[in-house]
Amino acid sequence: MKIKTNFLLIGLLSMLVGSVFASPLLISELEIRPYNEPLPKGPTADVSVSVVYANFSVQDNANITKVPFPFSETEPENLSAVSYFVVLNITNHSDMDAVILEALFHAAKEINKGGDKGTHGGRWWAKGAWLDGEWVNVTWIPSMQLENGTWIDGYLQEGVYIQDEYSNADRSLIGTYMYIDGSWVDVTGRINVTRNDDDDLWVSIKSDLLVGSHHVFTRRRDGYNATDITPFSFTYIWSGPGDFNNTWAPHQSRLIALTGTQILKKSADGIKALKTGSLTIHAAIRNYVPFNGTLLDTLSLAKELKPIQLEITEDGYIYNTILSEDQMFVMDSFGVEVFIEPRS
Repeated sequence: MKIKTNFLLIGLLSMLVGSVFASPLLISELEIRPYNEPLPKGPTADVSVSVVYANFSVQDNANITKVPFPFSETEPENLSAVSYFVVLNITNHSDMDAVILEALFHAAKEINKGGDKGTHGGRWWAKGAWLDGEWVNVTWIPSMQLENGTWIDGYLQEGVYIQDEYSNADRSLIGTYMYIDGSWVDVTGRINVTRNDDDDLWVSIKSDLLVGSHHVFTRRRDGYNATDITPFSFTYIWSGPGDFNNTWAPHQSRLIALTGTQILKKSADGIKALKTGSLTIHAAIRNYVPFNGTLLDTLSLAKELKPIQLEITEDGYIYNTILSEDQMFVMDSFGVEVFIEPRS
């Protein structure tokens, strides 16, 4: 999957920072960050991913002291906590090293391929677009405060930021939105832009999501918490020297675990589906080949989408294709990789 790095707006500068004619000095003083041309395509690794184990448990009337968005106005007694432990088998079939960047997992009653409005799957950058007959190639990025408290002043970024909406039924394009002045604006029927049909990393959830997990493998960064899992947020896996080794050697298979808790309404379709023992699951791994010398795009995407049947037990709902009765998982010291060992 290509990283789409392109950006927004010349014809709409008056909408973003005031009138071009009334405020020429203001515009000239703004930082305009240049558009980054996509890198030439380089070698990619043949990586596969498969969900080999999943264990879900539901706690009704959970002792939830902090109700997360979007359930802030919901009484805690009407919520359930869904805990999950999912094991992915990731294999590098190539003769090259593969560095894992991201691991995603979704579970729901129904899941479709492709992006959808409301997910990041339909969002991408283009170098420019025709909007209402005018060429637009700069985007205003408003001021913002990062999680670590750092304040970033607003700036102009070359390129346009687009969000496409697709039909769940047949993946046809049914709507387009553009990021204008800090918000998404419906530009369906008003925009002409060249699209790239690369595979995207996301899926369309046709029913209420049971679990949504997005783990990012990255070097340590100040101000970020690698273990604070909240619904629809990133979980950072510190990787590199002294931390988790996220490089898969040629022809190497390893198991990693994705764990967390999702807060849902008791009436959610995802919980109803779980209690029947039938789910659809989606897993995706984004990786790249480390390449010395000329900068190249070596990103590739591995994914799996399939229905599963779970065993309903007293302890939870289990999908198991790898463990025998006399075996168990043992976690590494980083809480990421798992190994199969005999039960003592």
